Amino acid sequence: MVKNIGPLFILLLMALVTSCGTKTSTTSAIIEVVSKNHTNGDFWIKVADMSKNDSEQINLKVDNENTWNLINEKELYTISYDFKEKEKGGTLVTIRKAEKDK
Repeated sequence: MVKNIGPLFILLLMALVTSCGTKTSTTSAIIEVVSKNHTNGDFWIKVADMSKNDSEQINLKVDNENTWNLINEKELYTISYDFKEKEKGGTLVTIRKAEKDK
């Protein structure tokens, strides 16, 4: 009887831990950088998704200061980012300048 409780306890513990986590999704988009900010060694960009008609803007943390320095406001970029639903923000994963139509 005691042998069966161990695996059951582990399964219940794993279910509890995973249900309490913040939902994170990875998204790709063409964005315009609205503004840049840095505080206490943290670097942020505020972006507007060009594929959406609403005016919602998302704050994204940039992990690398050098990357943050190369990003220009009012420029278009193709990015991927991890979005945290509870925080209404996320972390920049990749970025490159968007190609302009010829």
